[in-house]
Amino acid sequence: MLPAKTPTEASGFKALLKNKYFIFLWTGQVLSQIADKVLIVMSIALLTSYNVPVKYAASSSSYLMVATTIPAILFGAAAGIFVDRYPKKKIMVLADLVRGSLILLLPILPREFIVLLIITFIISTVTQAFAPAEQSAIPLVVRPENLLTANALFATSSTASIIIGFAIGEPLLTAASNINKYAGQEILLASLYFIAAGLGQLVKVQ
Repeated sequence: MLPAKTPTEASGFKALLKNKYFIFLWTGQVLSQIADKVLIVMSIALLTSYNVPVKYAASSSSYLMVATTIPAILFGAAAGIFVDRYPKKKIMVLADLVRGSLILLLPILPREFIVLLIITFIISTVTQAFAPAEQSAIPLVVRPENLLTANALFATSSTASIIIGFAIGEPLLTAASNINKYAGQEILLASLYFIAAGLGQLVKVQ
């Protein structure tokens, strides 16, 4: 249950900043979405170290984009129905844990192009459930009078995360690779999802 509202309680953006459960949810969203974009950068970079069949070499990046996009077309609508039937918090936390775990599998799996495509496809499929669960969770941690501000903040941060993710992706992954050439990139990216999962676990919903 949401805490009782006091007569002096602020509204709008100021109230959101005082709502720790919203802060947990919002921060987790930012980390997850940045990780989603950095994953695209990392997947394209990994192509240089993967065994890509000659006939796919020229368009390998395009195939990765297709593997990322198809789940949204196939499962986007169904994901909303799925989310309505199960607890939003559990879906968000599980989605982040699954995505982080799949990324950690990359260094130990065969470096074959098909493997990278499959992992990318599965991660994108899991993301289709995460997004509507997150949106549905906002009204569960924010009061009705602050919902418009909360949705606006989520929309703004979503756009900003896309820009930030692509902007910092390459230098961030390069730094991680310099620290650990074997799996530094994967550990860094998985850590973002795991931190987001931890923050999601701290959120209390109705």
